[in-house]
Amino acid sequence: MRGRSEYADKHISGAQHIQLGYLPDRLADLPKDATIVAYEADPETAARCRANLALNGHAFAVENAAVTSSSEATATFHVSDAFVASSLHESAAATRTITVPAVNFCRELARLRPEVLVMDVEGAETDLLTSVDDFGPLHTICVELHPRVVGKPAIRRMMAHLESRGFRRQPSNDDAVAVLYRDPS
Repeated sequence: MRGRSEYADKHISGAQHIQLGYLPDRLADLPKDATIVAYEADPETAARCRANLALNGHAFAVENAAVTSSSEATATFHVSDAFVASSLHESAAATRTITVPAVNFCRELARLRPEVLVMDVEGAETDLLTSVDDFGPLHTICVELHPRVVGKPAIRRMMAHLESRGFRRQPSNDDAVAVLYRDPS
């Protein structure tokens, strides 16, 4: 889900463009019987997500928490007026800093045992994904990459770690998103 100019600039080959303003319309297309858990660190954005989901008859969870590789119970979250720029990483775009509940990524993977992971965590992807040794039944990862935040070497280390765990990146001309698959065994 992106603005028109963002989609025109970069997108996954074959992706369907969903305007940010059309989120409520697209929520109706999600399968009602799927087990879906979403995490949102900003409590205001989490509340808006829950309200949109409820309006569309979805009961899946939107957890108000930052997902981290640490075992700390809270995290510092940098909130921007443009919610897509909010992040655990300090940013010039941040207008305020808040303390939010935090959950450990490895523990959540072990608890939920997902098969598919979709991740856009504004630079935390390298830390999170390299913290995992056992991905359980997870066979597909779609992750937005943020080399301007973490640097290209960190992205390369993350990709090498995922490859060492059996994941293979789908070829793409899009450097901003990686889709990886593995045989679940």
